[in-house]
Amino acid sequence: MVRLRAGGASFGELGEQLGLHRGYAHELYTRALRSLREMVQDQRLDPVPAAPARSKPKPHPAPAGCARTSCVSGCYLRTARTGAAS
Repeated sequence: MVRLRAGGASFGELGEQLGLHRGYAHELYTRALRSLREMVQDQRLDPVPAAPARSKPKPHPAPAGCARTSCVSGCYLRTARTGAAS
């Protein structure tokens, strides 16, 4: 509703597009605008700090006794004990 009004639509046009009476469209618009203003005011009074940036996970070392391990990065590690080559 607020987006349509900001685009230049009159309350009569809003009512036609939404299937509402012009007066009711005006009432809904004022309610929506009041809610948006309260939301902005609340954000200014109690700002939410930005989330810290996530660092990349460190690769896991291969377990000592495994023959084939799939790492987090998707690579395959082979231990020297098996002697198998891919």
